[in-house]
Amino acid sequence: MIGIKTYKASLKVTFRTSTGEVFDESVDIVLDADSKEEAKARLENLDASVEVDDIRITSVHHVGRGVKPA
Repeated sequence: MIGIKTYKASLKVTFRTSTGEVFDESVDIVLDADSKEEAKARLENLDASVEVDDIRITSVHHVGRGVKPA
């Protein structure tokens, strides 16, 4: 095989915080695999643990101000 194939998988992940709060989040991950089927097989019946490695700001959303008519 020449090169490495990568596949992006979009996951819906349910998080439970240490205080018991539960929320869902969409997460995209990139997998190295020889085929889409192999990538999917790696994720089936998956049991995962999470460790926060880094948090970065990705965007800032500004809320517009209402403009009064003249």
